[in-house]
Amino acid sequence: MPGFGFQILWRPVEEFSVLSNGYWGWDNQDAPGQWRFHSDNSAELRYFQDTSSSFITRAAFSITGDIGGEGGDGVTPFGGQSHPQSMAGQYTCATKKTSDLSRPCDANFISGMIYNRVWFGDKFAWNIGGGYMHNPSRYLILDPTGNASPIPQPESVSNVSYVPASSPYYTSFGSQFDAWDYETGIQYMPVEQVTYDLEFNHRQASVPYFAGHGGVTSPDGYITTATPSGWRPDLSKNDTRVIFALLVRF
Repeated sequence: MPGFGFQILWRPVEEFSVLSNGYWGWDNQDAPGQWRFHSDNSAELRYFQDTSSSFITRAAFSITGDIGGEGGDGVTPFGGQSHPQSMAGQYTCATKKTSDLSRPCDANFISGMIYNRVWFGDKFAWNIGGGYMHNPSRYLILDPTGNASPIPQPESVSNVSYVPASSPYYTSFGSQFDAWDYETGIQYMPVEQVTYDLEFNHRQASVPYFAGHGGVTSPDGYITTATPSGWRPDLSKNDTRVIFALLVRF
């Protein structure tokens, strides 16, 4: 089915730019009557620059806002119904409303984030920021892996059979999902081609989503292990980590 997209970049002066990307199309597998739209918009502003300073030499921030949705075949971008997983099987995403629990389901994506970066000379920088997302029907989130994956995995590329998921992640239309995060990090750039990065990141979701300490593959971590009765993937509502990265431009 066809899809259409565009990108607009406006940079009236060196220190300020606005970027907008848009899409409209029919690309939902096995649902030819559903259409999608998405708009991704961001602005960047360098609000300080003094290359002669012995402390802060530059500072800039970026702000991003996204909005999107799906419509048709039982879903609507806005004004529909959404429910917690405990309501699974008790409502119907109907094309037309016949009752409070039989009507179109919400399927939209709204998010925003803001980040600030400060340079100390040419070799050090500090970032801080965070974001939020709202995605009823969960159509844009990445599904958990392993035994929590709702996507069938009958066989690996090495001809090893996966054990069918006993607790697949709930991704039905009408499901609910909200999440937010914050992050801060420092970068050391000894030369133009190399960056050392140290970050602290915390993510939070309204429902269990992130891989917990108990794992999501199986009790012993192997994909071929049969899932014992009562065992469930350890999904957590939060995830906190310290990240070290080395970036090299060849």
